[in-house]
Amino acid sequence: MANDLDASRTQFLYGTDPIGIEYQATLWEYNGGGVLNNLFFRSYKLINKSNTTLDSMYVSMWSDTDIGDANNDFVGCDTIRNLGFGYNGISSDPVYDPLPPPSVGFRLIRGPLVPGKFGEDRNRNGIDDASDFGLTSNNLAVAGSINLPMTAFYYFCAGLPNLGDPPMGTSTGAIQFYNFMQGKYGSTGEYFINPITNQPTTYALSGDPVTSSGWIDGMQIPPGDRRLGLATGPFQMEPGAVQFIVVAEIASGAVIGIDYLSAVNLLKYYSNIAKEFYDSTFVVSLPPIKNEVIPDTYLLQQNYPNPFNPSTTIRYEIPDRSFVTIKIYDVLGNEIATLVNEEKPAGSYEVEFSAKGGSASGGNAYSLPSGVYFYTLSSDNYLSTKKMILLR
Repeated sequence: MANDLDASRTQFLYGTDPIGIEYQATLWEYNGGGVLNNLFFRSYKLINKSNTTLDSMYVSMWSDTDIGDANNDFVGCDTIRNLGFGYNGISSDPVYDPLPPPSVGFRLIRGPLVPGKFGEDRNRNGIDDASDFGLTSNNLAVAGSINLPMTAFYYFCAGLPNLGDPPMGTSTGAIQFYNFMQGKYGSTGEYFINPITNQPTTYALSGDPVTSSGWIDGMQIPPGDRRLGLATGPFQMEPGAVQFIVVAEIASGAVIGIDYLSAVNLLKYYSNIAKEFYDSTFVVSLPPIKNEVIPDTYLLQQNYPNPFNPSTTIRYEIPDRSFVTIKIYDVLGNEIATLVNEEKPAGSYEVEFSAKGGSASGGNAYSLPSGVYFYTLSSDNYLSTKKMILLR
């Protein structure tokens, strides 16, 4: 646990006064063999202990990875996986010889909880944020909210004016760090320009070094000492507000048969396992249905979780006694399953759908592949359809 309430310490660090944040860090790992031996989790509980609302706040996971010899490193990011990583810029490293050098990375598992805005999809899951769900620190799903993804990736290269380390002991350093957290050059406040597309971006080095596609490290600057940072924001914290951030730190490679670039691919695979393991270990719960409240209109809610694997919950409301049908379809319009097909009194309900089950007629079993599916609620003169995503 730590806080920034000692002005003499915060002013020495980056030359600014305390803002009143306390953070409580918990680090843990599992001795389960396999992939779990290559990663550990970090959770950060942030508390605003000031009397001021903190607006446009960002959180960053920063690291000076120094993979073996610090002077031959590269870094990069994977925006789909919310992953920032470091790897060797050349095929060998004297610190690891005769083994090939490894890769190390940080995956944002759980970002800050923010209200969802209509017409946006900031967490990039194909669902309008206003209809989505976010998770609290105790894994309670909150409708109309999302957990922010990685919104920026930045890096430092020693000695370069636009990519140098922010100076300590002066507020200039704080301003530069804040710029970097927004996906901008620290010293100028201008967005990174992707040299492949010539377009501004908040994600530096977002290409794939394994296939040499997109913007990758080494295109502009040779291997050297690197530092990386992935950030998420902005969000607001009222006095007393709490935010909960989870990051997985992962290592891969340094074994015979996995070269320095293959280690990056392996790292991405490990990061998928880390996300799936965390999500399956910490059970998500939906708020209890308040059956005493009679809905005044029909409502089909967004399923949760979404994306899902292998099951998800669908909630719906009906204002009066009605014959209700809920069906699942694939993208071609083929009926997959009928979840509800009966008369129900007015109220709020939920039903679970599994990607493994029987056919709509109760015949052959099915096991659905990853993809987009649709579910519909029909009752009397009401019909509503929503999209859900299965990721295996």
